[in-house]
Amino acid sequence: MSRTTVANAKAELYALLWTASTNTPTFSVATVDATQIRVYDHEPRGDHMQSPVSVTISTAAMTPTEWTVVVRVYVTTAHYSAKVAQDNLDLLIPAVDVKIGSTAAFGPSQWDIAWEDSLDAFMASCVLSVGREDDWAM
Repeated sequence: MSRTTVANAKAELYALLWTASTNTPTFSVATVDATQIRVYDHEPRGDHMQSPVSVTISTAAMTPTEWTVVVRVYVTTAHYSAKVAQDNLDLLIPAVDVKIGSTAAFGPSQWDIAWEDSLDAFMASCVLSVGREDDWAM
């Protein structure tokens, strides 16, 4: 996969998490049905995240040598109790991380967890630095 643009880097991450041909995630946890998970190749407005579990990929920053991309996992309490949402998030983080953070291509990873009041959801975020291949720094 080419990392000559940040869009290409994000597309590579997206493909690690979502199978476009079948509209299914590439990861799973026992407590969340795959039909309740949606992966986005951008950060949509909150009211556009319809799934109980949403995973988003968005640009965070750019340096001369790296694209910085943030991956977020949202679990809403509109669909789950607070306890179940937290438990699901605890299971989803390693499931997503094994696809992105623990690969040779991306990582190392660190996940920060917060409550997103405007979305009524728990959110975990991971910032990844992706080596640029566009020769901009040269």
